[in-house]
Amino acid sequence: MKFLNWVIKGSIVSVRVFYSLLAVVIILVAAYILGGYAFLVRGALGSDMGSALSMTVWADKYFPHVPFWHPLAGGGASITHSYPVFSFYLVALLKRLTSLDLIQAFRVLGFSSVALMALGIYTFVALRFKNQTAALIASIFYLVSPIAWTWLFDWGFYAEAVSHMFVMPTIIFWDLFFTSFIDDAERVRNRIYLVLTVIFISLALLTHFGTGLCLMGFLGFYLIGYTIKTRERKRVFIRGILALSIVGILTLLLSSFLIFPFYRYTRIAAEAGVGGRSYEQLKQSEYTINHILGFHAFAKEEFLYATRHISFPAVISFFAIVGVLLSFQSARYLSLALFAIYALTLSINTDFVFVMLRHIPKFLIDAFTRRFPLVFLRFVLPTLAAFGVIGIFKIPLFWVKGRIIGI
Repeated sequence: MKFLNWVIKGSIVSVRVFYSLLAVVIILVAAYILGGYAFLVRGALGSDMGSALSMTVWADKYFPHVPFWHPLAGGGASITHSYPVFSFYLVALLKRLTSLDLIQAFRVLGFSSVALMALGIYTFVALRFKNQTAALIASIFYLVSPIAWTWLFDWGFYAEAVSHMFVMPTIIFWDLFFTSFIDDAERVRNRIYLVLTVIFISLALLTHFGTGLCLMGFLGFYLIGYTIKTRERKRVFIRGILALSIVGILTLLLSSFLIFPFYRYTRIAAEAGVGGRSYEQLKQSEYTINHILGFHAFAKEEFLYATRHISFPAVISFFAIVGVLLSFQSARYLSLALFAIYALTLSINTDFVFVMLRHIPKFLIDAFTRRFPLVFLRFVLPTLAAFGVIGIFKIPLFWVKGRIIGI
């Protein structure tokens, strides 16, 4: 009997391993076909990519001792204090560790930001929701969504795009740390999860401040979701606040060597005058929920036509709505649904954004702008859609109790 149980368990593990390997291949091939070929081979670049490439060339020329001053930017500016430069250092490092030239390393790292995000989505859903089918669906839904590629192909925000490769590792280890910490704060493994969470969120922060700061905001939705779903609300809320505070303080300490010089420099630079965030400006860039969810496409003559790719296919949005309706099944699931609602609210409600930007500390502003929550909506909405698909297919297959579709 023991031998039979061993054979059955071994077979299940083998199937799961094979499934994972097959999923990785499918995800990488899909990523190359859907955008990788255009970026790696054809060299399709977004509007700001030329500036990023120029800064990469300068960083590569002097790496690892990049000078403070960059004379090629206008009348001169600090390259190390005026903009997050870690992505350019990564390109220079990749070039030195491989046989790639600078342009090839630049393109490979840029493409990796999307491919690794897709693989991270698969890993997160497979490990934390224990559903490899939903994980694969979510990853493919992410890759076929125009919003997954707009950072590279439309905006050309290279540093921000590269920072996205640290998003999913941060969320995975935060999930492990948070759920373990609220159960038993004294577990030794909590320290490992905590260290890895802080390392990856710091890497995201150093690569682009907006991504790192908004990551902290996203992690806070775990506190809301788990507090709502648990019976011991007071204990979970207090421990959740403590967990979030520990991560925030340690991240600040680890990345302070760059954060404080950056904000000191930008404060001095701002004395010359910077663009504001008036109500009219915010209103002019207001999206509509029909556009984001793919139910309406901008015409060429419309003002926001340039933002047409900040959207998901309508069918994915439909399944995501189903996923939101099913989100009370678990605290983790609910946390994602609440964030999706929040991110969409920021995108379509100028009054809410304007009020928040006037009353929050300046260092938290990025968490309340429209752009950065979209980074996380890119993975949250496809994940909710994947569970919407699973939920619909479970109806006629209720008799198998999810054994097939929840492999």
